[in-house]
Amino acid sequence: MSSKDNNRTFQSKFELDSEAIWVTDFETENAIEFCEKVEQAYQDNPLKPIIININSFGGAVDGLLMMTDCMDAIRSVADSQFFYFVTHAVGKAYSAAAALLAYGDVRFASPRTRIMLHQVLGGAYGSHPDMEVEYEEVSRVNSQLLTLIAEACKFKGSVEELRQYLQRDKYFSAEEALDFGVIDIVGTPKINEIKLFELGIVNHQKSNMDAVEEKLKQEASQDETESDDE
Repeated sequence: MSSKDNNRTFQSKFELDSEAIWVTDFETENAIEFCEKVEQAYQDNPLKPIIININSFGGAVDGLLMMTDCMDAIRSVADSQFFYFVTHAVGKAYSAAAALLAYGDVRFASPRTRIMLHQVLGGAYGSHPDMEVEYEEVSRVNSQLLTLIAEACKFKGSVEELRQYLQRDKYFSAEEALDFGVIDIVGTPKINEIKLFELGIVNHQKSNMDAVEEKLKQEASQDETESDDE
């Protein structure tokens, strides 16, 4: 849902002041480092949103799936009223990076960011039977990736329709990514400053956003009361 479809905007002191985690690659060592940083950030303050900055051409789907599993593990134990992941694409988010971007709870892209989605890339060699096994595995992982993208973007069609849509690399501007459902807001989250939240956005963790909205309303009401007292 684009910001033009939502006129509910609140000003709040709800700060996104956690140290951002940067993602630039998706090899195994990068995924391990990501998981360690996410787990540490949650342990340091389980009520603080975790900000994930992304500037990447993408990479191994195994690394992506490891990262998303880590995020889901944190979500399963976190207080969903106040905790959530903020993903923020800066410059570029291609392939696995675009999928990770879409997997956030509140998703930003800076205005000139380029975003690209596509299916799993793979190949096989060896005996014919082994190549058939490899093809089946690539197809399975591809379906897993497409399902993740479809759910995160609230794709209105079937997974098969998404598969057809992504037969070739699909590039998006930030505004186009907003319309497709990869992101929620074109812009940059502000750290340690009063933040304007555009709420009512549709994502796969909307219950979190409902709780955040309620918190913002309470803070707005409190600010009004303090102003009246003055």
